[in-house]
Amino acid sequence: EAANPGATVHIIGFAKMVGDISDGARSVVKFFGLTIALTWFLLFLYSTSGKLASLTVFAAFISVIWMLGALRLMGFGVDPMNMLTPFLIFAIAVSHGEQMINRFRGEIFFGGLEDGSVEELRARAKDSVGPLEAARAAFRMLLVPGAVALLAGCIGFGTIMIIPIQMVRELAITATVGVGLTILTDLFLLPVLLSFTHLRNLDRKREYRLRQLTKFDAIWRVLAKFSRPWAALFILLIGVGMWFAAHRESSRIMIGDAQKGVAELRADAKYNLDAAQITSKFSLGVDIVTVIAEAGPFACTENPKAMELIDRFAWHMANVEGVQQVIALPQVAKIIYAGYNEG
Repeated sequence: EAANPGATVHIIGFAKMVGDISDGARSVVKFFGLTIALTWFLLFLYSTSGKLASLTVFAAFISVIWMLGALRLMGFGVDPMNMLTPFLIFAIAVSHGEQMINRFRGEIFFGGLEDGSVEELRARAKDSVGPLEAARAAFRMLLVPGAVALLAGCIGFGTIMIIPIQMVRELAITATVGVGLTILTDLFLLPVLLSFTHLRNLDRKREYRLRQLTKFDAIWRVLAKFSRPWAALFILLIGVGMWFAAHRESSRIMIGDAQKGVAELRADAKYNLDAAQITSKFSLGVDIVTVIAEAGPFACTENPKAMELIDRFAWHMANVEGVQQVIALPQVAKIIYAGYNEG
């Protein structure tokens, strides 16, 4: 371009595509940092304690770090296509961590569960315990249900490995390992950290929590009215109508890569713009559709019907408008057989 100011350089290909995807994957670190900041802020608003919010986020972050380290030890890594998995593990860990700090806070404020009226809870303030006893109570209360829930998540992610696609299996392994390690961080590490946590301004935080418990009473009273027979029937009819509408629209959903260029990159990404420029000037195609035909053993040499069916399919696809080239096994076999027979 420097030697020829009027010339432009456009590069496409698998190596360039993978490089651009990898470069984009590095920017995920910034989004993860933003996720941590927003999560901490929301937890602070809910718990009114910077310590509790920080410990919850810290335990969730440790889950992600341990997951990455465990995958490294197992010989795996985080594929650029599976970059959302750390976010998923972080969200799951924060969810279970929030339950732990909520139970811990109930012991600190009221000496038990946050059930009963505001007056009853205010009277139970004298039963509040210290951080060590509160952490023990929260641990005993949530160990079994929390472990069962997380183990169920491990089993659920593990079943994804049944799908015979390597990338999907790696995603399943990543998620299973991450959820399994969340058991250690949220159900064991977090209670230990909470046992050393002393909250300040307990009376003010307790009163704020009591206001939180009654803040949405009006909304719950309105929602409770929908449990009456006629209201419930009306909601069910709306749900049935939405189901039929969704079923009708589902036939129009396009599954797979339907956009021009590489779907993993934005439409205005440099690679996709270069690909559009090249395809507009040259008889080249960058959008590839791969069709896998499964047949029995030795079908290439002992099952002519399978080869004939694939050949006919390739011929039909070659005659579809917009298709520039079709490469199929029978075509390659014809060339090889011709070479074996000296042309």
